Amino acid sequence: MRTTAYALAVMMIVSSLTCATIINVPGDYPTIQGALAVAAQGDTVLVQPGTYVENILWPPVNDIKLLSAGDSSNTIIDGHDAHIVIAILVPVDIDTTTVISGFGITNGGGRYAHGICGEPTSPDNWISPTIRKCAITRNRGRGIWVYGGTPVIEDCAITENEGGGILLATNWTTPIRNSVITGNYAEEAGGGIMLYAGCVTIENCIISGNVTDLQGGGIWICFASNTSIERCLIIGNHAEGQGGGIYYLCESHLIKDCTISANSSGSGGGGIFCDFAAHPTLIRVLVEGNSASHFGGGICALFDSYLSIQHCTIVRNHADVEGDGVYVRGFSPSTISRSNIYSNGMGVYNLDATQELYCPNNWWGDATGPYNLVYNPLGLGDSTNATVNPIPFLTEPDSLAPPFSVPGQPVVQTVAFVLHQNYPNPFNPITKLSFDLPVPARVNLSVYDVLGRRVATLANGWYDTGNHQVLFNGSELASGIYFYELSAGNNHQVRKAILSK
Repeated sequence: MRTTAYALAVMMIVSSLTCATIINVPGDYPTIQGALAVAAQGDTVLVQPGTYVENILWPPVNDIKLLSAGDSSNTIIDGHDAHIVIAILVPVDIDTTTVISGFGITNGGGRYAHGICGEPTSPDNWISPTIRKCAITRNRGRGIWVYGGTPVIEDCAITENEGGGILLATNWTTPIRNSVITGNYAEEAGGGIMLYAGCVTIENCIISGNVTDLQGGGIWICFASNTSIERCLIIGNHAEGQGGGIYYLCESHLIKDCTISANSSGSGGGGIFCDFAAHPTLIRVLVEGNSASHFGGGICALFDSYLSIQHCTIVRNHADVEGDGVYVRGFSPSTISRSNIYSNGMGVYNLDATQELYCPNNWWGDATGPYNLVYNPLGLGDSTNATVNPIPFLTEPDSLAPPFSVPGQPVVQTVAFVLHQNYPNPFNPITKLSFDLPVPARVNLSVYDVLGRRVATLANGWYDTGNHQVLFNGSELASGIYFYELSAGNNHQVRKAILSK
């Protein structure tokens, strides 16, 4: 009896698989909308390269694969500045078996005309498609807007959207992986990514050059408990309000193995702003060269927010008013430990004379440690808390924190031609490469696989004397060993990098 039941189950599965259909565009139907209209659960709509001027309304069917036979550079869905490009507004559950992969999605028109918009028309349903290998660009609304769902977003480029990069509002876990979110603008908060509620993981992403008129130039997070940001580069974002790089409101968060650099705000928290009981933990994070017009050039924590900072490097940040490196004001204790804090003007500023700020075992490269107006007005050295006289601790930089240039040397002319080891290494999929030039030179920096085939050119042109940094994104490459070679004049150096996915 059991054998018969098993055989019937296998037959049903095989039958369901064999019933799945591949619908070709334009071979079977001239438009993507026409193909989707006849697609059943399990079907694949396969689209040949070309530009399709359409505003697609997704059918109320789960588990449809909309796939490009080419890639996002040659298979384009153009909304013609008319409406949402792909709208998933249905009264049924759409889960991650629904896939949109390999398209350029552009020119959604109107204030709220997003590239991809997902919202259930019934409160009992969820919209959670998998969006993969898409280039979502130049839409009037957000690049991706999902309200009430847990989409998977991976290997995407989300750029130059006028309403911001991504907005997610959800109560469950959702990932954003291996994606580039850059050059987006949001009149509202969250230029690059806006997260409201839920538990979101952001991994191996580049979030750069995004701008907002409010908070969170790079990322805005509100009530999204246990959100984690790992192995990301958050660089050159700007907020007219607080949080040029990241804005946190409430809840616990993790930032790990990230670079937060050259972000700016017109108020507080050039790199990170923590508001109303936000509790971020930073581990092995580089906070470098961020600026704020008011408080906390690198990090600002206010109103019952508290920080846990471990093995981090906080360097060359600036605030026009107070707290160049870290600014703390509130009612909950923060901890900064085993970190390298230097060249910030005032490294850590504790506003509250009665508030303990626990700062054990840090390395202060320029002797500007935790400051308190009453108890520690000189702000020198280290201390067990910033309300007592400073006591030095680490005499050498913490070795687990991200690497940095020697204090007092960042503007000294380089005297040697050096190609540095990439960081992090192994990496997945983004790493930073840096090199030093003793004199101006024409530079070529390329990456090769183990067969000697060039897979990327990262620099090709004239560079001035000094240290230079470039980013390498290996999201389109397989795991393995790669070699990167720097050539400048008669000088050549090669190093090995390991991509581990």
